[in-house]
This record gives sequence, C-alpha cells and structure tokens, in this order.
Amino acid sequence: MVYMMIFIVLFILVVVSIKSMEIRSKLEGYQTQREQLSQEKADLEQQAEELNQLEKTVKTKGYAEKVAREQLGLIYPDEIQFVEEK
Repeated sequence: MVYMMIFIVLFILVVVSIKSMEIRSKLEGYQTQREQLSQEKADLEQQAEELNQLEKTVKTKGYAEKVAREQLGLIYPDEIQFVEEK
C-alpha cells in the first residue's frame, strides 16, 4: 500500500514537472512573439509619423510649385526659362 502511494506521488510529480516545462516553453515563445510585435508596432508608428509629415509637406504650395517646376517644367508667365544645350 505504501509503495502504491509513493508510486502515485512520484507519478504526479513527473506529470507536473513535464507540464511545467511545457508551460515554460510556451511562455518563452509568447514573450519572444510579444517582443517582435512590440518592435513591429514601433516601426509602424514611426512609418505613420513619416507619412503624416510627408502628407503635410505635399499639401503645401511650395511642394506643388517644386513638382510643377522640376517634373512638369512649368514656369510663371513673367519668368524666362533657360534651357541648357546638350
């Protein structure tokens, strides 16, 4: 009878130890995943801030004028445009 009780207690200890290791392993995985998600969140917040700044810049008259001059070659009516010969 005593041996049976000792066997049961040892069996329970083994099962608890194994489950404890499994839970610890899962916890480490979750912590790693949390760190990765935190980094991804920080990256996305930085990207959102950069996009907000770009949006503010694009909405300015100066930006529109720069694009019109550089990409479209537009000038004001009272300006003279000099073209470099190649």
